[in-house]
Amino acid sequence: MTTPVKDVWASDLDSAFSEIEEAVLGCHRCCMAMDIEFPGSLYGYSRELPKELKLFFNYELLKLNVDSTHLMQLGLSFCEVTENGEFGDESSWQFTFKEFKEEDHSHNTMSIAFLKEPGDDLLAENRLNGIESNKFVKKLMKSSLLSNPKIKWVAFHGNSDFQ
Repeated sequence: MTTPVKDVWASDLDSAFSEIEEAVLGCHRCCMAMDIEFPGSLYGYSRELPKELKLFFNYELLKLNVDSTHLMQLGLSFCEVTENGEFGDESSWQFTFKEFKEEDHSHNTMSIAFLKEPGDDLLAENRLNGIESNKFVKKLMKSSLLSNPKIKWVAFHGNSDFQ
């Protein structure tokens, strides 16, 4: 069963955090997965580098890309783990932030072109309805999500997500 992702904008921030905390409170154990989205990669390594160097520089390159761009979205997916170890209820939320400005922030032009496809200009919607990242951080820090021992955090390509 696939659970739809709930888009969270500034007007929905409080209710989304209430939903997430309510879901976590009612579970025996739960997994919380996180994924973050940036406006594309700016830097890549040369194909001529030996494999050993590619592995060595992979983290540094990823960190450079993250540090050089502006966070656009953060996704959280929750899944309950029942007492007998089976997966139960699941929910996902996608928080969209408003601070990215194409004219002011570094980005990959192909990634931005994709976001600006005709009839679906996500950048304009982000600026109008997006969440201020400092408000998101305050809500997250006041919530029980970061300190709840029931939650096990997992991440896709998480070496950059938890910095």
